[in-house]
Amino acid sequence: MAKAKAVEMMSESDAWKHINLMFGENTVFHPDQIEKVDTFSTRSPALDRATQVGGWGRGRIYQLAGRPSSGKTFLALVGMAEWQSKDPENCCVFIDAEYTYDADWAASLGVDNDRVLLIKTNDGKKIFTGLVGKPMKNKKTGEVKQIEGLLGMIKAKMTMTHTVKGRKITLKLEKMGMVILDSIACMQPPAEMESEVGKQNYAPLPRFLAVELKKLTPAVAHANICFIAINHVKTNLGETYGNPDTTPGGAAWKHACSVMLMVAPVGGKENVLLDDNEEKYGHKISVKVEKNKLGKPYKKAEFFIDFTSGVTGIEEQLLELGCLYGIIERPNNVTYIINGERVSSREKALTYVGEHAAILEEKIRASYLDGEIISVKGEGQPEFTENPFDLGEGDEYEELVDENAEEIVVVE
Repeated sequence: MAKAKAVEMMSESDAWKHINLMFGENTVFHPDQIEKVDTFSTRSPALDRATQVGGWGRGRIYQLAGRPSSGKTFLALVGMAEWQSKDPENCCVFIDAEYTYDADWAASLGVDNDRVLLIKTNDGKKIFTGLVGKPMKNKKTGEVKQIEGLLGMIKAKMTMTHTVKGRKITLKLEKMGMVILDSIACMQPPAEMESEVGKQNYAPLPRFLAVELKKLTPAVAHANICFIAINHVKTNLGETYGNPDTTPGGAAWKHACSVMLMVAPVGGKENVLLDDNEEKYGHKISVKVEKNKLGKPYKKAEFFIDFTSGVTGIEEQLLELGCLYGIIERPNNVTYIINGERVSSREKALTYVGEHAAILEEKIRASYLDGEIISVKGEGQPEFTENPFDLGEGDEYEELVDENAEEIVVVE
């Protein structure tokens, strides 16, 4: 009874002090104190709409998965170019675990290589310790101290200067907005690095990621950077029924990321860009949001990309989205009404949209950011569904009988 009265008499300040003591300092918030996610465009209005927040979100982890030449690295590089274009001091990190970073290709997409911190290693342990830090022991005092990694340096707003071909380049880490990891599949966990040649290890990468991603997630949030991990889509040879597609790393990264994007080329001759010599220089890709903790999932975007210049067909995307949200009226197949003006053909409508692209894109973004629900064919369904052939080991099933059904009599 005395204890109950003591609890009742606890003052408000004592209650907060007790909560902070239990959970730790700076861990208790009111929901209104949480700021909205800062975003920047993917350079594709259709993909911005599919993410439901207007593009890449800072403080979040993304997974870009797809088959070879589907456009994964392309989207990451275009995102880097967009972030750099927002401020002349903005910079990015590219962790090249595949050892394939092409500076000329990145420059053709708009990336300023002077503002890219390029790290070449596929050692998974070094990648994660380099990002989140590691405990180190003082040789003199024996004291163990947590040494911050790159994400901690970004949070501390440190500055670094390095020399490239006689030029001094200064990077302000507080302007570091993106970290790209290319790719998860090429990372080697410690178990693989230390094993003998040809030795089979059971799931070393999923086990490694399951532990390290718990450290990476809060570090990315505190540094307020957009972390994009590129992953491969491969075929699971042991899958008899259902979807055989799988991604290296198991389910660890799928659970850790806030947004998971599946990238795939769209088939058909009409979805291929050919030059005068009938050589392919681009194609149409489909990006499906398989997981989204920032908005509604299972949205889909389809648009054309030029391998060496970036996202193309912006006018077509804006025209389709404008019609979708009612910003552009379409009384019939050949007539469009834009800002009260009647346009008599699709070609003229695209020209008009190109001249007023900024205003239309702002109106479209306002439409889906305000939570307007639009139903689009092909959206709203997850990529991986339950296997109808898997009855479950040890489970028993019986047929469902409709008692109201009429009996069928077979006459011989």
